[in-house]
Amino acid sequence: MLEMIGKIIRHRPESVDVLRNNEVLEGAVLRWIEIIGEAASKVSDATTREHPEVPWSNIVGIRNRLIHGYPTVNLSLVWGVIEDNLATLRTQIEMILEQLA
Repeated sequence: MLEMIGKIIRHRPESVDVLRNNEVLEGAVLRWIEIIGEAASKVSDATTREHPEVPWSNIVGIRNRLIHGYPTVNLSLVWGVIEDNLATLRTQIEMILEQLA
């Protein structure tokens, strides 16, 4: 999850319009978000219970939406995730990994 979050942050588009108008970047970002969701779905029940502050079901849900509803993906919502949630998720995952180490 951290690796994919890092990729999105490193290659972060300047705006939703840049994301919308760069099909290679759009495809990469969507794929990285899918991978984050897939990884979140593999997190143990114990860890998800111990860390309810992480929106595990929302993370998996966006993955499912991207995979199964690709033709109707709302890039404005994806942009909102990038803008509003990735940095927090990164911090949360780092803290969980530190506790597990």
